[in-house]
Amino acid sequence: MNWLKTLPRMIALVGPLACCASAASPTARWLTDSRFEDKLASPVSVLWADNSLRESLLDFGRAQQIAVYLDRRIDPGGKLDLAARNMPIGEILREVARRRNLGVSILGDVVFLALPHSARRVATVAELRRQDLQNLGRASARKFAAKERFAWSDFATPREILQQLAEGHGLEVVHLEQIPHDLWPAADLPPMTLVDRLTLVLEQFDMTFRVAADGRRIAAVPAPADVAIVRDYPGQPRPEELLAAWRQLAPDCQFRVVGGRIHVKGLIEDHERIEAALGRGWARPPAERVRRPGPPARPQQVFTAKNANVPLGAVLGAFARQLGLELQIDLERMRQAGISLDQLISFEVEQASLDELLDAVLKPVGCTHQRRGNVLVVQPAS
Repeated sequence: MNWLKTLPRMIALVGPLACCASAASPTARWLTDSRFEDKLASPVSVLWADNSLRESLLDFGRAQQIAVYLDRRIDPGGKLDLAARNMPIGEILREVARRRNLGVSILGDVVFLALPHSARRVATVAELRRQDLQNLGRASARKFAAKERFAWSDFATPREILQQLAEGHGLEVVHLEQIPHDLWPAADLPPMTLVDRLTLVLEQFDMTFRVAADGRRIAAVPAPADVAIVRDYPGQPRPEELLAAWRQLAPDCQFRVVGGRIHVKGLIEDHERIEAALGRGWARPPAERVRRPGPPARPQQVFTAKNANVPLGAVLGAFARQLGLELQIDLERMRQAGISLDQLISFEVEQASLDELLDAVLKPVGCTHQRRGNVLVVQPAS
């Protein structure tokens, strides 16, 4: 076997990480609000090779305490290959999406990977539903703004999920027959508003919801292809100069200057960028305000890895390629010690340094290692 050409299936090699759990675990400790925002800006290292897309994203998110949700229309078994060093978590997730021709959106405290058209509009659709509720009175608005943990078990159907959401808030839901039958894997998400929970489920069918005038009934309806929010902002002393800057900041928006104020039509993310530039947040619930990343955390080289029955040489070769190391192996001494690079190994580490990771791979087969700058030397222990 030519081990240099063998690529092992790396379950996860990321840092820094917390302990991973199953997708249905009810004990997830999700980060929310400012801690969620800060975590997305924190740099980590990741190495995935020929991994299952869904398993990798769920394990990664759970280890980082960041809820990641994959649109039902995306092949969960698609393979994922990615190596990144000290890259912010949010950038890693965007890079995964880019490689799979997907989009990324933030809905509440959930990172939603979806088809591009859904990722583009989903947060704006949720904001439009919040605007609709403002006309129904405070009681209805409070009901839809209440945050609750969002979870379901394996083989739940979206109709069942929507029915339970409605009944849990004293609502009746109609037109569920428009939702195709589907069986979903278990999910465990952080507390979300009812608006966001309904939007997350329905967007996966290109649908949204409407609330009856009495606030007691919701109907599933098709989501519009194009959505936008219109807001106006003070133009300050020189609105034309401000407008020129905003056109660069949000090039997809439509702008009008009326009476010294600037009217902007665009997605909620565009408005958030403009509001951040103004140095203030719009009057929305705290969880929906502009996400301003805190200072980047100090980069750490901490790794979690798990693998079973893969060739020793393939693992070392993958580590060297992905971590930018020059690998040196004394093949003659290895042969004399009865150690083959083709022998299968298994290993598992959590929050380990690179040296601890290499020890976990090499010690069970009677090898040791030395690192000299960018050179990794592997040899028999005796």
